[in-house]
Amino acid sequence: MDFSQHKLFFRPAGEIHANRSGRNGFHCLIAEVPEGWLEHVRDYAALAGQPFFVQNADLSWLSMRLYQECRLGGFASPLAIEGLMLEIAAGLVRQQRVDPRGHSPIWLRRAREALHARCHESLRLSTVAGWVGIHPVHLAREFRKHHGCTVGQYVRRLRVESASRKLVESDSPLAAIALEVGFANQAHFCRIFKLVSGVSSARYRALARAANHRHNVSIMKDASAPRC
Repeated sequence: MDFSQHKLFFRPAGEIHANRSGRNGFHCLIAEVPEGWLEHVRDYAALAGQPFFVQNADLSWLSMRLYQECRLGGFASPLAIEGLMLEIAAGLVRQQRVDPRGHSPIWLRRAREALHARCHESLRLSTVAGWVGIHPVHLAREFRKHHGCTVGQYVRRLRVESASRKLVESDSPLAAIALEVGFANQAHFCRIFKLVSGVSSARYRALARAANHRHNVSIMKDASAPRC
């Protein structure tokens, strides 16, 4: 499998595989679930018995929330993790029903790649459609069919996802981050961020920083432990 940003893979237990990460390596989150849990999911909807991948902003965002929840811990984390895993499973099922092979038209994949590369810019549907040589109405219809959301909703998710990384990795003020990822102003950014993530941008930054601090402290303690 070829790992790249925003991809989510499903692989059954025991599947023989190889991963290609490129020269720079990668960070990924691996969630292993018991077969009984998967059968519980299959009681409600069919989930493929073979490996496949999807590239979807909503599922990518859910995966980021799952990662943060695993890092934060706490008495309510198991419940939150279970809920997020069920949401991810539901998203995978929906993607399968759209296209069981995980494929989409070449022009649609190019449109999606353009959205990922230029999501910080002010984009019009007609502009994106022109890039791939498709009528805007056809693009809007097929995009929603394959991704379960509008082009605008997809771009909004990508911007929030990008902002969430900047909130953790930099000390930039919210207003600067808002403009950098494509929002008109800080107020608009804060409103959309909370709508998408369920927490305020300031709260998200505080929680993520606290989780990273606990992780770093743990590493330092391990490093200072005597070695045999």
